[in-house]
Amino acid sequence: DQDNVYQGIWTNWSRGSATMGATLTTTRQKGDLLIAFTALFVPYVMSRLWRIFCLASHQLYSTPSSRDTIHHQRQVILRNSSNADSGLASLLLVLLAWRHSPWKHFGRIFPVAFFAICFIIATTIAGGYSSQISTAVGNEVLLKGEHCAILSTDIQGQFNSTTEMLKSIHLTKSLDDAINYAQQCYSSTPSGVLDCDRFVVRNIATVIKDYAAGCPFASDICRDNATNIRLDTGHIDSNDYFGLNAPKNQRLSFRQVLSCAPLKTNGYTGTVTILNKTFTSYNYGTIAVVAVPMDGDFPLSDSDFRPIPAVRNMNGDIIIVFLSGNGILFDKQSGDAWYRARSYSRNLTTTGASGIRYTYQFDEAASPLGCVQQYQWCNPSYSGTSGCGPLANRAALKSAVGARFLWTMMVQQSLDNINGVVTQMGAKSLASQSSLYSGIQMNITDNQWQLDVTNWWNIMLSAAQSIFVDTALRQSARGLEPALISPANEYERQLCNSQKIRSTAYASFSLFGLLFTYVTGAIIIMISYLLDPILSCLHKRRKYKQYEYIEWCTNQTMQLHRLAHSELECGEWSYCMDSVPITDTKVKLASLDISDLKAPKL
Repeated sequence: DQDNVYQGIWTNWSRGSATMGATLTTTRQKGDLLIAFTALFVPYVMSRLWRIFCLASHQLYSTPSSRDTIHHQRQVILRNSSNADSGLASLLLVLLAWRHSPWKHFGRIFPVAFFAICFIIATTIAGGYSSQISTAVGNEVLLKGEHCAILSTDIQGQFNSTTEMLKSIHLTKSLDDAINYAQQCYSSTPSGVLDCDRFVVRNIATVIKDYAAGCPFASDICRDNATNIRLDTGHIDSNDYFGLNAPKNQRLSFRQVLSCAPLKTNGYTGTVTILNKTFTSYNYGTIAVVAVPMDGDFPLSDSDFRPIPAVRNMNGDIIIVFLSGNGILFDKQSGDAWYRARSYSRNLTTTGASGIRYTYQFDEAASPLGCVQQYQWCNPSYSGTSGCGPLANRAALKSAVGARFLWTMMVQQSLDNINGVVTQMGAKSLASQSSLYSGIQMNITDNQWQLDVTNWWNIMLSAAQSIFVDTALRQSARGLEPALISPANEYERQLCNSQKIRSTAYASFSLFGLLFTYVTGAIIIMISYLLDPILSCLHKRRKYKQYEYIEWCTNQTMQLHRLAHSELECGEWSYCMDSVPITDTKVKLASLDISDLKAPKL
């Protein structure tokens, strides 16, 4: 995926508005450099903010009236501490030196010390959060969609056998990936082998899991009317779950409902003799066959299956899945409504083990499971369900939705249904395969069929997650070009360029956060360096706060050094209001008099 990730500025609509969603995506190496630079920039900004605080405090406390030593030491500290850490250390030394004095004198130190502590805490927190300017946004990235195309599932005579074979191989691989992802990322006890962090969400939650649902068909054809299964995704936001990046008024909402029940066979079976062999037939409908073409207009359904009235449901797609034993033996009798293996088969012995194992087989040649699959699309920009189409079969849904839904429906149609999963994967799609060993089926529970349906459901949802990403990243395999459908209009191209995934190979940053950090920091830095020249200008031109300004200048380290030597009249000084006062190069300043080691002086 790395070569297909968009690098630059884009809007991640999951973060709300265009302002808050503005995102910068870059390579991980460049992102790490930006994080490191920001982590250094923020403490520097805080140190300049401390200098502003020191200047304001120094001006506030400055007075021409006589004050005690603690006052003047505090003023010197405010003038010369480069950051809150050094300021606090100096203030603590003052407190330590005057520890035997009355506490009332410390009242002038505590406020400044308190603010120094606050600055240190704020600097630490800001530095910590600055290193998370990428992780706070998450690892969502936008795909370019340059190779975006849908793999057509319609056979319209334009595909040769090679193309059809390649299509089948591709779909099988996609479903294999979906099965593996469902087993790992939809399981309550994942093994941790696969990476579940590719899609924008780990999995699509099922809001309704009803394992005691009624019969989705006529009540007299289901084996039980109170132990069936109904699964409902609820309304799935195309941005939040499928990663189709769009503002709320341009999103889609998708819902899928699956209802299944084991079907009765009594009264719906017959026998067929072919080449002196007798087969059991199951009569739940008819299959259309090629007939002589005739002129005329008539409606066409998307299916050639014509179910009998008992299993007909006009509000959904009907799928009947037949489970056949095909020589599989069971280690114990199964009371499951679909597996129904209660007939004794034969005794088995195991090499190296004593005793005889009884095995069982299917009661009938095949066991039918009927399912109704329903779909619904909504426009979330409308309130409630007013923007929703009907909960219906796919054919009815196509005629009910607008053009903006069609591309998304075409993307999904290949893998997000029971028929596609079971037809393509066969017995491999059954959850019971995990306990099948050497032709013997073990550990079949009484609700095994519900576990199988739930597994199909998870595979479908997993496939629905991957199909959008696969469409955006479509790489034209040799021979598949005739089966690929490219976007036909601007809206479809926009969808292709709106696919998000999660990737740790890139770093994404909140553009608002970056701009706020650097613009605010630059303003603070600029103000901190401009205050001195501004005060100097006001002092010279308007005599503004002359004593406060002069004290600020003379409390600086170099000026204190000048004042100490000026009292000895060692020479004339120049630039007495600047940062660095100087003398004539021939002037010799006094050295320390260390005759009293405890009180050296000039």
